[in-house]
Amino acid sequence: MLGLMFGYATDETEELMPLSLLLAHKLLARLHKLRRDGTLPWALPDSKSQVTVDYQFDFGACIPLRVHTVVLSAQHKR
Repeated sequence: MLGLMFGYATDETEELMPLSLLLAHKLLARLHKLRRDGTLPWALPDSKSQVTVDYQFDFGACIPLRVHTVVLSAQHKR
């Protein structure tokens, strides 16, 4: 089992979570919904996501500029 943990509050999002983490969670939530409702019948429960965001640093503020990379992987049936 592999896990990556980090934590801090930020004003990037209303949820006070880093934008990259929030987007990764939303991707996984949507994948879960599509798997459960039968839209993606081949998808199995093990899935992972990664979102990389480019930032600009402005006098101590960290401002998201763009989403650089999105990776979404899902276990699947052969």
